[in-house]
Amino acid sequence: MTLTTINNEVLRLRAKAHRLNGLVEHWGEIDGATWLAPVLQWKEDERGHRSLQRRIRKSTLAYRNPTQQLPTPRSIIGKALDYH
Repeated sequence: MTLTTINNEVLRLRAKAHRLNGLVEHWGEIDGATWLAPVLQWKEDERGHRSLQRRIRKSTLAYRNPTQQLPTPRSIIGKALDYH
């Protein structure tokens, strides 16, 4: 196997991982295309960006009021002592 063959196989596996079934089915027609690697990289970059945005959006820390007082260890201990 040459380096080009290995690179094309890696590209095919990346396309398969992204469930680009149409590309995988017609791989013989696009094998070795110069535009394929940048397109797969864009897809991976955008997927990572969307994943990050989704995690930020769903995070509960994003909705915390910055002026809200957080409990101090002293207040937590005091409440525990008052409980008994």
